[in-house]
Amino acid sequence: TTTGKSRRELSEVHGFSEEQIAVFEESFSLLDKDGDGNISNYEIRSLMHSLGYSPSEEDISTVISKVDTDGNGSVDFDEFLTMMRCRR
Repeated sequence: TTTGKSRRELSEVHGFSEEQIAVFEESFSLLDKDGDGNISNYEIRSLMHSLGYSPSEEDISTVISKVDTDGNGSVDFDEFLTMMRCRR
C-alpha cells in the first residue's frame, strides 16, 4: 500500500475490510494525479468539479484540515481512509 502498512493493518485500524481497502487504494491512485502519495488541494478541487461541485478554497481547506494529521496541507492514504470512515 502507499503507507507501508499492510491491508490487514489498515483494515484493523480503520474498520474496513481488506477488499474495501483495495478499492480505496485504487480510488486514491486515481485522485493522486502526480503520484506523490498525497492528494493535494488542486487534486481535491479537480475531483469535486468532476462530480459537479464548485467548492471554494476555504471549503477544500476545511475538508483537508479535518483529516490532515501531519499538517502538510494534503491528504495521504492513511488520512484518506480516515476521511472515508467519517463519511460512512
